[in-house]
Amino acid sequence: MLFSSVTFLFFFLPITLVLFFLLRNRPVGRNVFLLAASVVFYYWSEQAYTLLLVVVLVMNYYFGRLLARAGDRRKLLLIVSILLNLIPLGFFKYSGFIVGNVNELIGLFGATPFKVPQIHLPVGISFFTFAMISYVMDVYRDRTAVETNPLSLAVFLTMFPKLLQGPIERYSHMARDIYERCITSEDFINGVRRFIIGLGKKMIIANAIGGTVNRLFDTPANELSAAVAWLSVFTYLMNLYYDFSGYTDMAIGLGQMLGFKLRENFRYPFVSTSMSDFWRRWHITLMYWFREYVYFPLGGSRVSRSRHYFNLVFVFILTGFWHGSSWGFILWGLMNGVLLVIEQMLPKGFFDRLWRPIGIAYVNLAFMLQAVFFRSDTLGYAMKLFAAMFGLNEAATITTTMPSVMTFELGLAIALGLVGYGPVIPAVRDRIASFVESRQGAAGSVLRFVHGAAVVLIFACVILLSYMAVASETFNPFVYGQF
Repeated sequence: MLFSSVTFLFFFLPITLVLFFLLRNRPVGRNVFLLAASVVFYYWSEQAYTLLLVVVLVMNYYFGRLLARAGDRRKLLLIVSILLNLIPLGFFKYSGFIVGNVNELIGLFGATPFKVPQIHLPVGISFFTFAMISYVMDVYRDRTAVETNPLSLAVFLTMFPKLLQGPIERYSHMARDIYERCITSEDFINGVRRFIIGLGKKMIIANAIGGTVNRLFDTPANELSAAVAWLSVFTYLMNLYYDFSGYTDMAIGLGQMLGFKLRENFRYPFVSTSMSDFWRRWHITLMYWFREYVYFPLGGSRVSRSRHYFNLVFVFILTGFWHGSSWGFILWGLMNGVLLVIEQMLPKGFFDRLWRPIGIAYVNLAFMLQAVFFRSDTLGYAMKLFAAMFGLNEAATITTTMPSVMTFELGLAIALGLVGYGPVIPAVRDRIASFVESRQGAAGSVLRFVHGAAVVLIFACVILLSYMAVASETFNPFVYGQF
């Protein structure tokens, strides 16, 4: 069930909110209801695979309790628990990739290839697997108390706003909200606003661009002009950003409505001035996870310089592999790791001394070049797309040019997207709000009324346009759902 579907927006969400708030002053009852609603939410999409979610929950509940009293066996138990968590992820997500590469290898010796398994990937498995690994590792490190109440741990794992695509939360961050949460009218209103903003990002910008992106990447790369090849990568990144950050906004907004403070996942990454800065702003909770549970255990930066560089590259290769089972994702991770190593080699404060637009241009160009591997279905297509981007296609093969691609709708969506790339709208909003609040007397009262009415009208327009887009589209999956 998608946040942007008719079923969720018109049935599941309103029914869930009404029943949830009918359970006033009953925290246990609300947790039981939230767990039931989350299981229904997941079952709607995955049916029998809901059992996998239950198995993961029960397994980690008992591993947590065992780790809390294991004594000398704690490290062994931790290793076993991590391996058992990774086995389902490895089976569902990577078995086809592994068998395919084994076939390539044994084919060199003329051996009969194995049948490549076609295995359904349960939605959200990468996210809830990492959430549970973080829990057992935090128990092992004594960074969170072991949870003896299975209901509380179940709410943490299954809570539907974050279940499918994060943010990837730590139990220690959510435990207090699970046990004690106070939902004020201001929290609820802010949650509704955040949800509307996310829905608008998804339906008004991401989906308006996504159709063009898919058509361009379905077109043979040798048929693309250089301008269209660059446009395909640029629009893909814009589509990815507004799709995923829109989902995150909706998740955070839903969390606020239900009394949970989920962590931010994006902080205007495309105005970063270095790749190091970029990775502190893009998919923040995933990068936090890899830093805490892979990079630091490897020694982080408190090792020799060569080992530090290895740690950076290794972590980003794993990050790429987390995103998908293909060599394109691995190369994408490798490119990011190498860029970070190069930045580490530069003089301290190098990017701070650069003219800011130069740093921003560098980050956007670097991420676009990496995105070729991230989006291309095969390495062969990626190489051909690079050739198209740098004008190496023969003129006779080029059939897709800018006039045939650029439409008014696409141009408008790109323009809106560019405005939202930086904190322009929040800055204007705060400036206007500050001016309105500074006015006194009758004129100030009128101005505040007009300002409030304008804000309501803007949000009403966003939700109306979003709902119209929802009603007109039969299927609009989130891009990050495949990861």
